[in-house]
Amino acid sequence: MHLVQPPKISGGRIVFTTTDGHTYSLAESDVLSIGSEPTPTPTPRTINPLDSHNLGAIAREQRAQTGKRAEVAYKTTSTPKPTKVPRRTPTPRPSS
Repeated sequence: MHLVQPPKISGGRIVFTTTDGHTYSLAESDVLSIGSEPTPTPTPRTINPLDSHNLGAIAREQRAQTGKRAEVAYKTTSTPKPTKVPRRTPTPRPSS
């Protein structure tokens, strides 16, 4: 249920309107808390130690558990290759 605006408390009752246009009223004693719905926490990814594609992640986890720190190698920027100077090719002289 989505609300148009935050609920209002008037006369010991909580009044709110949903996006459908319905207006509801509840006694304050019936409501435990006012707030948005809790969002579920995402489950952490599990790493299969037998999968060779996960070796980097397994090594990072093991270093984190032992407190070791490894520098990450950054991708180096490639240096531009020098451009070749075009050479003039000798053209044969027409024979007379």
